[in-house]
Amino acid sequence: MVINGLEPVTGSKEWLHRHYGTNTECIRRDVEMLKEWLSKQPHIQPHPSKINIDSWLENMLLLVKNSIARTKAAIDLNITGRTLGLQIFGNRDPLSTELQLSYENMIVTFLPGTKPDGSKVVIFKPLSSERDSLDLESLFKRCVMVLDLCLRDGIDFTSLHIIIDTANVRFSHLAAFNAPVIRALTYCMKAFPVRVTRINVVNVSSNIERMVAFFRPFISAKIMSRVVIHKQPSVLYQVIDSKMLPKDYGGDGPCLTELNKMWAEKVMAEKEYFDIFDSWKTDEKKRLNKSHFGNSDISECGSFRKLNVD
Repeated sequence: MVINGLEPVTGSKEWLHRHYGTNTECIRRDVEMLKEWLSKQPHIQPHPSKINIDSWLENMLLLVKNSIARTKAAIDLNITGRTLGLQIFGNRDPLSTELQLSYENMIVTFLPGTKPDGSKVVIFKPLSSERDSLDLESLFKRCVMVLDLCLRDGIDFTSLHIIIDTANVRFSHLAAFNAPVIRALTYCMKAFPVRVTRINVVNVSSNIERMVAFFRPFISAKIMSRVVIHKQPSVLYQVIDSKMLPKDYGGDGPCLTELNKMWAEKVMAEKEYFDIFDSWKTDEKKRLNKSHFGNSDISECGSFRKLNVD
């Protein structure tokens, strides 16, 4: 029984196999094909020996609906991001001061189990209304680290139902969102191409509605059509089973602070894994095809705040 969402849901891979019209043998064959492809990419260094490459590739395949082409693109994006010094993909110390503050100021957690349609529910909630408490670099880094662990462990996140609790969000937080931030978010979505089934924004004020309007030009119409805004969180009862819904919203599930602590502890315990994974990089001088960054300034992307992505 899944208690806290840290373990793979029993039978989830079998469900995905049926859903995508594949099976264990087909996945094994595709994994071998991807391993051969990796060995022929001169710019991608050999993977660290401590990474279970077969399992990682299988989970990446399932993430992109068993598409070989999309898997190759996602792999390249992941490894290239680390090579170019993008802070959200590399130099990830889960014990750093920045991430410690993020654990304290922002809830980022999956809910236990899955919904009937197979999707995972993830909740984001700032815990402070102070403008400087919203550190998007650390937030995005945490998200990527959590998704990396899910890929390693086979926790299905191919389909996400996102809840954003804006009770502590203020209009001044909008200053944290600039063009590099939005481009970095776009890059993350390409590196981890999950399907977003719904976005519930709860505890919304008039200022939050203005913020949502601000983001509309930067988000696809398809995603925006799945954004639903609510002044009260009681609507969550209609879309999430009470067994999954946290006590904070009147459900029977673990409270948000408990879940956030579980995931923070999970991330902090994996420092060695992140060090190993972050050593897997590319040699851009040996790249045969155009970089996914697509501009001549990739060498200047030393920090998140200077990110320049086309």
